[in-house]
Amino acid sequence: MPNTTPNLRGLLNNLARQAEGAPRAEGEKAMNQSATDYLIAPADALELSGATLLPFDLRRKVLARMAAQRDQGAMLDLFAQVLGMANAVVENCRIMTELILTEEGMHPHTAEKANLPTMYGALQGVLLADGVSQKGTCAGCAYRLGTPANTSPITTSEASHCQRELMQFNCHLRLDKEGQPTKACAGHRRAMRHQGAT
Repeated sequence: MPNTTPNLRGLLNNLARQAEGAPRAEGEKAMNQSATDYLIAPADALELSGATLLPFDLRRKVLARMAAQRDQGAMLDLFAQVLGMANAVVENCRIMTELILTEEGMHPHTAEKANLPTMYGALQGVLLADGVSQKGTCAGCAYRLGTPANTSPITTSEASHCQRELMQFNCHLRLDKEGQPTKACAGHRRAMRHQGAT
């Protein structure tokens, strides 16, 4: 790989060693037993892989065609397998992110604390954004559907807890010189009004 940077080359070598079961480089975080809680037939994978690149209306047509070729139980099985694969992709993204951060010099224990999106976080984010006007929320707001904060399980769990306990949830964009929030989250205020809290 003549054009590969040294850091990327080291990352790829680490991944290759892990895949082969070889000992990991010193300081490298052990990978979780992951990422294969799914089993999708190659023919289904071919159709679904194309659908991932399409907008909603065309994805729906692909799925409708697939549903017409199977019974309801088979479609439920496929959906459950796709959720398993989505979780595996999220876990692999976390592993890759930690490896890249470690390769760039970040301590492994710091890298593993990266607040990354998950399927669970994204589904909690749907609940957070429900009924909340997006107008006036910041671009990275936890209450704005699809933002990194709106799909992170740590952030969405914190926001949900603050809603339940009628606590303030602060904007993570507006910080003082010490990195502390200076303003309440606009999305959170709207969510509290929407649920009838005072």
